[in-house]
Order: sequence, then C-alpha cells, then structure tokens
Amino acid sequence: DTDASVVVDVGCGAGGLTSPLASFANARVIGVDVLPEPLRLLRERSGGAVETLELDALALADGKRLRALGASCVVSLHACGAVSDLAMDGAVAAGLPFAVSPCCIGKSLLE
Repeated sequence: DTDASVVVDVGCGAGGLTSPLASFANARVIGVDVLPEPLRLLRERSGGAVETLELDALALADGKRLRALGASCVVSLHACGAVSDLAMDGAVAAGLPFAVSPCCIGKSLLE
C-alpha cells in the first residue's frame, strides 16, 4: 500500500517509543539503531510488528535512505550523542516532519 504511513524511529534502542507506535499507529514502523542486541529485543518484544534496521544514524543524515524506506515522518526519543541531530538532519533533507526529544539536554547545559 503506497499510501500507508511509514514512521522511522532513529536511535530506537529496545523500543521504548517504537513498540507503542507499532501497537497504536496505523503505520508501518521501522526502528533504526546501530546496536544489534537492542534491535533483537525490540523484534522479540514487538512480536515482529516492528521492522528493524541495524544502521548508524549518520547514514540517514542526507535523507536519501529515509526516502528509499518510504518514510512519512521521523521520530527519535532520548537518542544519545549526535543521533538526535542526525535524525533531524535526515528528516529536513528528505522534507519530512519530525518529532525529536534529545537525550541529556540538561546535562549539556551544565557543562
């Protein structure tokens, strides 16, 4: 179905946001993370409802991979380091809406 929404969760980890999205959103949900073990846990916990992609977020920053995935929007919750920035960069480059809640914002303001 080419009209189906595709939500890409960048830096998804074990799926704190991804799993509920897959349960409640009428969308194809793809979790992206660089670490294989959290992705394995996500697949197990979601019963296969979430597609996973082991990939460094840097590979999404130019937006091309997001477009190839058919992404409708990008989300990222507590993605560490530069992952939040890369998620936003990719979404902007692909012309997609995004919702990002970065990790450790208070900590970085105190340093």
